[in-house]
Amino acid sequence: MVGAYFTLYVLLFGFVLSEVPDYIHICHKKDPNVVACIKESIEHLKPKLAEGLPEIDAPGIDPFLLDKVTIFQGSEKSGLYAYLENLQVRGAGDFEITKLKLDIDKMTYRVGVTIPFLDIVGAYNINLKILQNPIKENGDFHANVSGINGQAVIQGELEENHLMFKSFNFKIGVKDFNVDFGDLFKSNPALNELAKDLINNNKGDLIKMALPFIERKVAEILLETSNKITKNLDYNEVFPE
Repeated sequence: MVGAYFTLYVLLFGFVLSEVPDYIHICHKKDPNVVACIKESIEHLKPKLAEGLPEIDAPGIDPFLLDKVTIFQGSEKSGLYAYLENLQVRGAGDFEITKLKLDIDKMTYRVGVTIPFLDIVGAYNINLKILQNPIKENGDFHANVSGINGQAVIQGELEENHLMFKSFNFKIGVKDFNVDFGDLFKSNPALNELAKDLINNNKGDLIKMALPFIERKVAEILLETSNKITKNLDYNEVFPE
């Protein structure tokens, strides 16, 4: 599920950087093959996207570090609140572009990517109530996610000749995931086994429940990161006619 973070981040990051320094292939707006040019630029950039570009304050994506991700937040009555933190995610550098459509005049970008496999380690925190009894657990976890597929519509606009991204809408698909929380409920072995069975037997429902929270976090990261990169770049210089 955490793979949702990378689906849009990779392509948006790649699109922004496909127009910058010496090691980048410059793409021209009026080139009839501009989409192919951008795809080729992103492919050429993969190693640098993985390790990061400190000269423009752009973090690497493989491994990718995340401080905190809320995965469930139920009603006050249920007391359910679960989040992951100190995440290290590997595998985002193996992304592939599946779709790239540009409306340059309207600055609307339709993109799609796939990531075959992500390996994730980090810590979990879970709070819930059972028969009005509060339960709090935390510990380390290991997860992997396979078959990540994302489709997005990203909207930008010019502000003093700088491309700034204002919004995007996207859908995420995940074929499968596996997660090991160790002894999730250390104080209650029976509940621990029940939780493991619940996770393994209800993966589809768990993904549907968690994705809205993950997608909101993705939006925050994408907008902050991409605009941090583009705010000091002259649009006509990095994406000439």
